[in-house]
Amino acid sequence: MGATMKYSMLVWVLLCCGVLTGACSKQVHVVGKPFQPTEERFFDDGMDVIADSSSLSGQFGFETREDLDARSNLADVVALVTVSTVQTNEMASGAERRIEVTIERVLYGEGFSAASYQLRSGSSSLGYTLLERHESALTGQMLLFLRTFPESEGADHHFHLSPASATVLTVVEDYLKKRVEAEQKADDD
Repeated sequence: MGATMKYSMLVWVLLCCGVLTGACSKQVHVVGKPFQPTEERFFDDGMDVIADSSSLSGQFGFETREDLDARSNLADVVALVTVSTVQTNEMASGAERRIEVTIERVLYGEGFSAASYQLRSGSSSLGYTLLERHESALTGQMLLFLRTFPESEGADHHFHLSPASATVLTVVEDYLKKRVEAEQKADDD
């Protein structure tokens, strides 16, 4: 085998390895439609502090279920996650919480395949104070409701975290099932 042939084979093997390695490690992030001001209530860059909101009754219970329904139907990604780290950084614009989550299972969000994701909550976010006061509650499995949008709008995501009790997870999975059915029906029409 000539030197040129060996060199050509080596280049081909390295190229294939590079392409395959890149394809395996690529993380796909979903980019949704532009963020609407009315969505800020649902994607407040914060968290729920009640471990199992399904036990709530009265007006507060009703509003909590409505919020879960809205988040399930507006989020670009809904995933079961585990919080890995929480950091506070001082920025020129104020403090910022950075929450690194490990994606355990994507419940909704075709094309989202990240193994981990870094959430950011600035001190001007509606949910920042809850994160600051209840950071110790950011443990165990949580539901991540994530809205993503083009970076030209400033931040590239807003989120909300909810404790993933078995009951809440079942309720959210039911909302998502109905959402997918409605989306499929709309596509068929």
